[in-house]
Amino acid sequence: MVLRYIFPIGLILSAFFLALSSSAALAEEQPIAFSHKLHTVQNGIACQYCHLYARRSFSSGVPPVSTCIGCHGPQEQKLVQPESTEVNKMRTFWSNNEPIPWVKIHDIPDFVRFPHKEHINADSNRL
Repeated sequence: MVLRYIFPIGLILSAFFLALSSSAALAEEQPIAFSHKLHTVQNGIACQYCHLYARRSFSSGVPPVSTCIGCHGPQEQKLVQPESTEVNKMRTFWSNNEPIPWVKIHDIPDFVRFPHKEHINADSNRL
C-alpha cells in the first residue's frame, strides 16, 4: 500500500526541486539589465544584428560590447539613451576594454544541438 504512493510523491518532489533550482538560476542578477523585448519587439532590431552566429551555428553567441557601442556610442558620442544607467554601465565596460561579464543562465549539455534557423525565420515573419 505504501509503495503505491512512493513513486508519485517522489515525482512531485523531484518536479518541485527542479522548478526551484530553475527559478533560482533565472533570478541570477546580471551585470546590466538588458531587455530583448525592448531591442527586438519595440525597436525592431533583428536578432542577427547582435547575435551574428545564430543563423549559421548551434550557438547564437554573446555579442561583443562593440556591437552595443554601435548604437549607444562611447561616452563622448551619446546616441541612444544617453541618460540610461544601464547603458552607462555598458559604456564603462567599453572604456575599460572589458567584456560584459554576463551570468550564464542556461547550461545545456554538449551533445545538445539547437539550430536557431527556424526561430530566426519565425521572428523575421513576426517583426
